[in-house]
Amino acid sequence: LFWLCGRLLRFLSVKYNQLFRALFLATIQPTSKSTIILADLGVVGFTVLYNAIEKFIGYANLTYYIALTITSLTMHSYALFLYATQFLHYLRYISTYFDRKNVAFGTFKRDVLLFKSIALAQLFRLYLKQGMPHPLSLIGVFLGYFISIKATQALGVDGTYFGIELNVVKKDYKFVTMFPYNIIPHPMILGQCFAIASMHFGSTYLRTHYPLLCPIHIGLYLTHLTQEAFDFHDGIPWYKQSIETKKIN
Repeated sequence: LFWLCGRLLRFLSVKYNQLFRALFLATIQPTSKSTIILADLGVVGFTVLYNAIEKFIGYANLTYYIALTITSLTMHSYALFLYATQFLHYLRYISTYFDRKNVAFGTFKRDVLLFKSIALAQLFRLYLKQGMPHPLSLIGVFLGYFISIKATQALGVDGTYFGIELNVVKKDYKFVTMFPYNIIPHPMILGQCFAIASMHFGSTYLRTHYPLLCPIHIGLYLTHLTQEAFDFHDGIPWYKQSIETKKIN
């Protein structure tokens, strides 16, 4: 079986190289309209598209979402797709914060932004599914995300995604003193927890059809908050580093 797979892979690889080499040579100096179109759209356009998909989505992520979509449609279960796409960013947060070794920072940011965007898009759709929620709920969602956004602005995007912990941002943990960090501890996470709790209590549809969705979000956020508060990772916590340094000296 492995021999057959190897032979097939060799054949496909050789044909791929031959065909695209011929295409490249044919479009180096296009002389007709058809070859110009082929060069612009076929070679340059496909290269740009291929790079853009990898840069903003990632082919592994795209494969996961396509496979999950097909499986969910086959099983006639949106809940499968929903729950399998809601919490991916938390798992990346927790695992990356803990490990911190050989992290491709750009890929990490791309993945968590993608995972979170898809999760929140679905969460807001369900939140608004039965029309406009109660005004107090809307105010809570607005305030929660306002605080979270202001915290992101204070930290910067790289700082938000563990730039200090991963040695991308060369600053210490006390460099942020502006709002909301001068008032609220861990405002980014607590703000989002408050917003998601406001969604849960403000949407009968969410509580009825997906009663565990928002509580799981909040539980995972609080898990990560605890990890950040105690700097739980594969190394010395930041608040013990000065003690260790004094011992060494």
